Amino acid sequence: MNQRVAVLQLGELGYTADRVANGREVLAALRRVDYDLIFMDCQMPELDGYETAREIRRREGGARHTPIVAVTANTLDEERAKCVAAGMDDYVSKPVRPEELRGVLDRWLPRSGEPGDAVPTTPETDASPLDESHLTELVGGDPHDILDLVELYLRDTSARVTELREALRNRSAEDVGRIAHACAGASAACGMTAIVPVFQELERLGCQGEIEGAERVQPEVERQLRRIRDHLESRRAAALPQGGPS
Repeated sequence: MNQRVAVLQLGELGYTADRVANGREVLAALRRVDYDLIFMDCQMPELDGYETAREIRRREGGARHTPIVAVTANTLDEERAKCVAAGMDDYVSKPVRPEELRGVLDRWLPRSGEPGDAVPTTPETDASPLDESHLTELVGGDPHDILDLVELYLRDTSARVTELREALRNRSAEDVGRIAHACAGASAACGMTAIVPVFQELERLGCQGEIEGAERVQPEVERQLRRIRDHLESRRAAALPQGGPS
């Protein structure tokens, strides 16, 4: 989900990108293509972002220096220092806003010779279960791209919520925390503001091994997901032309 959002954002800014699933695939891709810049998720399976960045720098030696931008939900200064120590050049926090993304790209891939500055922003919150302006920003206002993103979000999150129920039945606190973390990140990236704090609370409870507390929070996940689905179904109906999609 986060990857899909990032590729849409980059496309709106005139860039193309390849997506990979883990650090080993990053290294394999770099053997095929000399990329201009790498956005490195710090939390990846098999080989995480820190290990991958260190290996890239080892392989490059002094012959090349590909800019690496860390992408992480952790905004602490210690996290920034850890990214720099691993060989990364810059840092963006999840969810990545278009203005922040544009600033990083201008800084490392300037088109006019005038590097830009990132503009920190805070997601809006209101009575709606989602941030409409954020959702529109992600895809440049194209209603069909919005629908594609909405359908992907609902499909992906519904599947993960099913996994979450199974983790609770199995009383696996580790799985609860892992699934909730992924759902919180994807929801924040898409501007699904109402459900993000619920997933974050589930992640906290899972990490602390509090299964009973997580079981009490689970119904709120289901309720907020229904609210989002209802709202987005209305959004889809409004976006489609009369007679359905062409």
